[in-house]
Amino acid sequence: MPEGWNQVAFEDHVHDANTKGRKSSTHLIMDAWIKGIRRLRVIHYNYIEPRFAAELMEAAAIMGVDVRIGIEFSARFRGKYVQVIWVPRGFPDAQAFLCFLAENSVIRIMDEGRLVSTYQQAYVLALLKEFNQTHRHQMADTLQIDLAPLEETDFLEFVSLGQISTLHLSKFIHQHLLAALEARVATLRDRYNTGDGQARSAIRDEINDLNCFDIEQYLEGFLKPEKNLDLSNPGIPIDGPDVPGLMYLSPCQLIRRLTGLHSGHRITLNLSNLEVEDVLELLYDCEGMVTRLEIFNLKDFADGHTSHLADINLLQQALN
Repeated sequence: MPEGWNQVAFEDHVHDANTKGRKSSTHLIMDAWIKGIRRLRVIHYNYIEPRFAAELMEAAAIMGVDVRIGIEFSARFRGKYVQVIWVPRGFPDAQAFLCFLAENSVIRIMDEGRLVSTYQQAYVLALLKEFNQTHRHQMADTLQIDLAPLEETDFLEFVSLGQISTLHLSKFIHQHLLAALEARVATLRDRYNTGDGQARSAIRDEINDLNCFDIEQYLEGFLKPEKNLDLSNPGIPIDGPDVPGLMYLSPCQLIRRLTGLHSGHRITLNLSNLEVEDVLELLYDCEGMVTRLEIFNLKDFADGHTSHLADINLLQQALN
């Protein structure tokens, strides 16, 4: 960190342990300070608990980090959901923001957001059950490992305060799968130590294959919606009594509700799974209420999902 405290690094889309991150709110702020990040925007899904907001803002005030809290909602658009990030702002201090969260109109939309999270998290628990009933046996047969059923209570304890997600489930299964593979390698090493020359060569090759095995890529294939067609994917809009009302709104309807809460704000459009034509239509439909485009998202960048960004960036430049 420069001695002049003049660094300009920022992070506009990060998660703490109360959603799907690894660090507590305080730990996140301390980590940002150590890395020289002056501005931080922490994203929650569908709602924010006031106690989590209080911890974030109090820690940020102590460490001199400018923190914003964004809440990401899903809205219907052309047979899919798009993500809109609402960032309330214009508050003189943390207490003013907490008073805003205590207003009846804000409480109502946060309660509706909790219903959305409950609906989305039910899919993850159903995915865990499907893994135990189907995918677990296929993995055990393919990898020649012993993989016991995974308990829902253990998974919930693993997630702790976070909002249950497929990312949590992937990491939870990864942990158990890794232990089973390590046990398999240990067994092979025992056989190697007692085997003859020809057997040792085959065992050595098998151990090398397991050591090079890409668990994450292997596991990702089993958790994709197309591998679990019997489950109702909450990422695809459907109509039904179980679907929360907030998930029926179009982007424009959703943003109008948020702007009706009478605070300063910024609205960011998450560009994942959107083409330039989609972005142009959304910006027009929302009548100028979208203030930012998330041109860079580290997760999409790491996954190689960047082919749509060049055209969207040109669109943004033309509009500006």
